Amino acid sequence: MPGVRTWTSIGLATILLTLQACQSPASLPSPSHSVSEIPETATATQPIVETPTQAPQHPIVLISWDGSRADIIYDLIENGHLPTFKTFIDQGVHAEFAQSIDPPLTAAAHNSISSGSLPSHTGIPSNNYHVTGDDFSWYRVGFNETMDDAEPIWVTASKNGLTTASAFFVGGSPSHKGQVADYTIGFGIQDAYSTHRSVDISPGDTWMDLPTSYNDHLEGQFTIQNIGPVYICVLDMTDDGKVNYDTVILNSQRSGSDPAQTLNKDQWGSLVLLPRSFAGADFLIQEISSEKVVLFQAGVNHNNATPTDMQTAINQKFGFFPAGPDYYALEHGWITERDYITMLDHQAQFMADVTSWMYTTYHPDLLLTWQDPFDSAGHQFLMRSERQFNYSEGTAVEYDGFYKDAARIADQSLETMLSAIDLEKATVFLVGDHGMTLIHTSVYVNTILENAGLLTLDSQNSVIINKSKAFAITSGGAVHIYINLAGREKEGGIVSDDEYPIIQNQIIDLLKDLQDPETGQPVFERVLSHNELAALGLDHPNSGDVFAQANPGYVLDSWRGNDFTFAQSNYYGQHGYDSSIPDMHTIFFAAGAGIVPTESPLPPVRIIDYAPTIAYLLGFQPAGTIDGSIIPFFKQ
Repeated sequence: MPGVRTWTSIGLATILLTLQACQSPASLPSPSHSVSEIPETATATQPIVETPTQAPQHPIVLISWDGSRADIIYDLIENGHLPTFKTFIDQGVHAEFAQSIDPPLTAAAHNSISSGSLPSHTGIPSNNYHVTGDDFSWYRVGFNETMDDAEPIWVTASKNGLTTASAFFVGGSPSHKGQVADYTIGFGIQDAYSTHRSVDISPGDTWMDLPTSYNDHLEGQFTIQNIGPVYICVLDMTDDGKVNYDTVILNSQRSGSDPAQTLNKDQWGSLVLLPRSFAGADFLIQEISSEKVVLFQAGVNHNNATPTDMQTAINQKFGFFPAGPDYYALEHGWITERDYITMLDHQAQFMADVTSWMYTTYHPDLLLTWQDPFDSAGHQFLMRSERQFNYSEGTAVEYDGFYKDAARIADQSLETMLSAIDLEKATVFLVGDHGMTLIHTSVYVNTILENAGLLTLDSQNSVIINKSKAFAITSGGAVHIYINLAGREKEGGIVSDDEYPIIQNQIIDLLKDLQDPETGQPVFERVLSHNELAALGLDHPNSGDVFAQANPGYVLDSWRGNDFTFAQSNYYGQHGYDSSIPDMHTIFFAAGAGIVPTESPLPPVRIIDYAPTIAYLLGFQPAGTIDGSIIPFFKQ
């Protein structure tokens, strides 16, 4: 039955590519970060308008590899861990590096990739941010918001008569009215959270259609909130004359027939739980005894696509949208690092399979899609410093192995997608949104404000709005701090126009003066007032009254109510820092129709350059809010 799968968590041998020896490193120069310059950003009053190419047009596919830090990716390629990427580069071109926007965060950066516009136009200045008119302490999630004064390149292309598609791309969701491609697959929608369960079992006789058990079968059940019951039957399927319960059957009804999942310890299974919406979950059996079954239940999700007939086809051909690597479950000990990688593999391959099918079925002129392996691995496994949580040389080596496993998953996903694309007839861009740097210390910015008397909390650590003058909303290494300005904020605000610059300067001084208690080094790399943000392309009302980016190593946290400002971070990699630093640099590779291979790297590009380059190659004018420019190589 579609959507019902059984798969093992033991090893990745079935999905790992055989490592291939690379050519001499001289054939693939590593990025240099000191000599090349990023072209200046076009301003809103100087839109990029150039005559589109009159050359034969070829379909364009852009694949975004979230968190693909340039120097790490080049190192993986040169050491044989990304053979498909290596072959792709040998067939095309690669930039020295690509520079993200500020702050280099997934939601903000992907909206800038798809539109070619800076946050000053997209209105999405971070992964999380405040919007005037909302409650003062309320924040928006950039992944769920539409752009303000910009449009995705797929919308402009559709207006020019081209067929467009977006698959799992941030900013491309059926819920984003006015911002969808002709064929749009959004990220899956979650119907229930993941959880860890210990289910009591006992003798029973309510199940039907069971295989032979050498001891009386045992029964149990649990309920997923807002979803319904899941039934468990435990069998002894080993004919050894002993009581040896070793098999679990899971189903949404008390039956061993289809779609029941028959699983042993350390095996994963998938089960559709809501047939109408085709929502389902993955399950990992972790312990089986005569008293209980211990299992991990991943989040319940369903697909999210338009047109409706495409979503129906995805449900039937590929099943429900699988939960990705679950950092919460990993941090709470519900799953192991190997399980995390297995979940990453499952979701990445699902998205690659669906994207390939979408391309070959609907034949879009333009397709943008997204992949996660490098980002999820970077957050959890970038262990390289003794200051990091639970650091040891042995664990660092083990975590490096997990990162390489994620790289091989990415390589397999790329191979799957390229198998559907004829590079003699289509052009493919492999890009990143930002890099990744190691972190060791969490910094609680709202604690800084509270200690300064600028933020007041109640006994539940909720913000008392009419007693608070400022509130911080963080994302990775970046923070927007909003002042509760009278006449601007909902319910009136409490900071007068005369007091505003005093509060703003107080916040700036607090952050500039903050030092690491262990080293005495400054925590923040830059701290800016709102009227200084135009230089970063962040001058939008959704940006904070104060914006700051930490130095690498420090991750900023919005949590409230702590009696401490610093704590050791319990994960390992983050982004959102100054986009000019090498750790934040990402990748740009291109191959296919119209591209003459070259061994020497192209000069650095910017992620806002992709949309105008695509418009140029497909023969139409981009939107007037474009801030990027056509990559010079493509005008030759």
